[in-house]
Amino acid sequence: MTTPSAEPRPVMRDEEGTLYWHSLTAPAVTEVDLDVAPGVRVQIDAAAPAHILAWELHEDADPSAIANAVTDPTVFVAITTARTGASVSLPSLRLTEGWARLALTRAISRWSPKPLDEAALLLDEAAAHQQSGNRIAAARLVALTTPLLENLGHRRLEGLLAGGPGNELTAIAQLAADSVSDKFWGAEIRVLADRLRAEIPSTDEVDRWARGLIDEHSGASALALSVDTHGEPEPEPMFVVSSHRIDPHVVPARVFGWAGAESPEMFAEYQRGAAHVLVSLQLADHLDPQVLYEGQFLAYAADRTTGRLVSTEPMANDDRMLVASLPLFGHEFDSLVFGVFESDTDIRALRTTPLNLELAYIDRLMIDAWTHHRTALAVLHSLDSSAGNSTIDSAQDSVTALMGQARASAVNARNRIQATIASLPSDATAIAELLVARLDAIQRYVVSLRRTAIPDDGMRPLLAEMLPIEPWDDNL
Repeated sequence: MTTPSAEPRPVMRDEEGTLYWHSLTAPAVTEVDLDVAPGVRVQIDAAAPAHILAWELHEDADPSAIANAVTDPTVFVAITTARTGASVSLPSLRLTEGWARLALTRAISRWSPKPLDEAALLLDEAAAHQQSGNRIAAARLVALTTPLLENLGHRRLEGLLAGGPGNELTAIAQLAADSVSDKFWGAEIRVLADRLRAEIPSTDEVDRWARGLIDEHSGASALALSVDTHGEPEPEPMFVVSSHRIDPHVVPARVFGWAGAESPEMFAEYQRGAAHVLVSLQLADHLDPQVLYEGQFLAYAADRTTGRLVSTEPMANDDRMLVASLPLFGHEFDSLVFGVFESDTDIRALRTTPLNLELAYIDRLMIDAWTHHRTALAVLHSLDSSAGNSTIDSAQDSVTALMGQARASAVNARNRIQATIASLPSDATAIAELLVARLDAIQRYVVSLRRTAIPDDGMRPLLAEMLPIEPWDDNL
């Protein structure tokens, strides 16, 4: 795992009194920001949500907020001392389990490319808020998700939700009931929670549910691979189609039906001599297209050598396809790369140079590795002590395959970042130092993937990760 170094690091203070702390550890997968309280923010790696990589505390923020979120009881005194201007160093801090679960929900919500039950993810978040001591936030989310909680609860009582997902639902129901115990309607949640806690599913129910989850994830683990066909003509020589991979840092991969780090999501179609290029992306099967708003995503063309933007255009939804027509402004089609970003993205975040495109691909590989790892944990967690031997054997086979794919993607990322470092010019020391730190984090993650046990630091699968998702039906 990408556990930060235990070596103490100095707490820095700027002219305005804001305190900062940064470890020397880079994220293996991707950084995730978590607001603990007004003016208090921590940063974690999606691969290790309990371990803080950096934190920030504004001048007027309450230091007890971060002190209560971590497992080190000396933090409050250390921060109070640092505010006086005294020199203070702290080791890496660990979030409590409740805060680690909340960090995990943030990571899954933003970075998981797999289809998710978004309402179930809110239930996971509600439970994490309650566990971390934020009863008000928990109660608000429980109020929003009570219909789903009741529906899943009845499915559990009817034997249609068993194993790990059923156990996780039972735990969530207890926390949900605690959060709304002072509400008039909270009594109904308490009754449901008590019934779930008393329910003992049969071995057949556990096996049936676990096998369904194993079958689903086994199919999902065989991700399609494709080769970038940029510049290869279709049978008619006047037409050219190139394929391009989205950058998960500027668009949520889950929107476009992720099929693996290697597989492109975007296609650019060009007729020789034309002044425009038609670009398109297929929306994910599970997505309700009505949740997208006009102009939410923009397509762009950029010079593939310099990275300079050539054109941008809003994308329109056309029968579950996002499409846009990009003007070339005199540029040759083969000299351009194409991509997509969300409308609220800082344009400086677009990665269009050859180096940045390679780094974006490495990020995709690491997200792929993390996704296979999380899926393996979900399969493993689908079982409990009442599962049958054949079901356990099938689950183990699935987990072994998924962990193998996770390691393969992470090793590929490690090898590519090593090659990137070796290709840098001698004066690119700042970039090289950042990439070496990332390489170290990826290597630690590769080593961690040799183990398949579910960690006890808040990383166990969320309910949303264990529920099946049906394709969107426009007729409903």
